Amino acid sequence: MTSTGAVSHMALALAEARAAAARGEVPVGAVVVSPTGEVLAVAGNRTLELRDPTAHAETLAIRGACAAVAQPIDRIAVVAECRLEAPPDHDIVFNQQDAHRSRRLARREAR
Repeated sequence: MTSTGAVSHMALALAEARAAAARGEVPVGAVVVSPTGEVLAVAGNRTLELRDPTAHAETLAIRGACAAVAQPIDRIAVVAECRLEAPPDHDIVFNQQDAHRSRRLARREAR
């Protein structure tokens, strides 16, 4: 993927973070990108809205990516090849990366 694509994907994550903040959530957004550069899912924090302490942006994006993969048997294998992008330096990202066995993780500071 070109750096332009990565910047565009990070822009999606930042937009989700801004939307989360507008909802009164912690401003975190995440994007799951396939190895071919296709965006499989975007999400922002929704812990307060959903009254679910696990509804972090990274978790929701991973769940969304799994749902986006057509064949259920392929979901884990396909998502494991994806990249998770989340703007802020957020410890939950590492936990979620391990949970879905992603081989790539992009993190950037929100500005």
